[in-house]
Amino acid sequence: MIIEMKTFAVVLLVFIFCHGMAQNISIEGTSHAKEGDLVRVLLYADQFSMLEKTIAQTRCNEQGNFVLTAPLTLTTFGFLALNLDKGELYLRPGASYQVSIPAQQPEIQGSIFDQVPLQFNMEVTNDDNLQTDIGLFNQLYNQFIYENAQVIYKSRNKQVLDDFKSEMTLRFKDRKSEYLRDYIHYAFVSLEWLSKRLSNNEILEMELVSNPVLYNNIQYTDFFKTYFDNYLDAFSNRHYNELTRALNQPGDYLTLKQMLQRDSLLKTNDRVVELAMMLLMSKSYSLPEIKKTEVINKLKLLSGVSKFPENKEIATHFIEKLTDLTYGYPAPSFAVKNEYGIVVELNHYAGKFVLLNFISDRCQICFNELEKIQKISLSFQGKVDLLTLVVSDEWDNAMKYKHDKQFQWEFLKVTSQMLLPEQYHVRTFPTYILINPDGTIANATMPMPDENMEPYINRYVKRFQSKP
Repeated sequence: MIIEMKTFAVVLLVFIFCHGMAQNISIEGTSHAKEGDLVRVLLYADQFSMLEKTIAQTRCNEQGNFVLTAPLTLTTFGFLALNLDKGELYLRPGASYQVSIPAQQPEIQGSIFDQVPLQFNMEVTNDDNLQTDIGLFNQLYNQFIYENAQVIYKSRNKQVLDDFKSEMTLRFKDRKSEYLRDYIHYAFVSLEWLSKRLSNNEILEMELVSNPVLYNNIQYTDFFKTYFDNYLDAFSNRHYNELTRALNQPGDYLTLKQMLQRDSLLKTNDRVVELAMMLLMSKSYSLPEIKKTEVINKLKLLSGVSKFPENKEIATHFIEKLTDLTYGYPAPSFAVKNEYGIVVELNHYAGKFVLLNFISDRCQICFNELEKIQKISLSFQGKVDLLTLVVSDEWDNAMKYKHDKQFQWEFLKVTSQMLLPEQYHVRTFPTYILINPDGTIANATMPMPDENMEPYINRYVKRFQSKP
């Protein structure tokens, strides 16, 4: 069966730390993929930063079969990925999974990531029925919200919510999984909060400050983040100027912590305050008035001095996530072949700006833009080189267009390094990314050629040339 994974309230994240004895999971499967296609198991390094980590990978054999094993210490949420397509699953230490990936997958035009999740059929052994139970609960939960949204959110009479909660408690009362019990509990806490049955302060005190932080339970962490997203928005609106000064202040994060602890409820729980601080720093990081280096310095300090090992890890992950593809940080390297089978590497272009242009072989808009970026490149008199990376199994159309127009720059087929679009966060075609002469990122979200791309490039050329 194809398991329904997602509840309306859940953002799909996961956290796992190496506590206790690990047990291997095993995933055996078959697909209609080509020989050599990549199969991976991924987890979020933590449920707060959403930094993805691959814990196992292999390639399909000539029959499309694959076997994956990985050590796991805690029940957690993860992804099964076939090339760039990802589907959701729950993983329990010691469990075995039999997977079948059908050939026909739904597709959304225009994006390689914002797709319907990878669909697969699965049979599980030795997981206390967790996979099936969460799938069933999510299906019933989603159906309940769909059918009763007006009553839940607008009516003063919450009896329908109480009845459904009692029904679910009775249905799953004999289950052994603590993960499942917590999952169901916080799904209902989310509804209690969103339906305004309990006030913000009551929720904060009863469910977040007074209870343990469940780092590895996705439903708990989704609720935590959703609650504090609203809490911190209101906090920022009330204390905008003071908060900006605290974030930009050189040195430690104590001023920021003391601001949050004016709330008497937060004053009693340092663990929760630190998590709230990291969420606040992450939310503020991209604002133009915030000094990014000071935010990173505060996270570095927290990763070293926090008395909570989990929070130390999360701070480190936030640093990695926030600095990924930002100005001055290393661009992902690559080594892929051109049309003649010659390997081309990014470091071959050291000393020049490089405009990376990700396209699809089936994207006519991408082809239309190529002459425009050629003109822009020529205007910089050899200071900016172009590289077009074709993200498709086929590239005949792209190569025909290249030769018909007599373009002189390299076209590269990224099939041999298929995770490159993921590493560069390519979500639509065409995507343009400017690389500095020292191999660092200049801008990972360049505008289209006719949307002021040339002034953007000129700005980054001047910025790089003026640095000490």
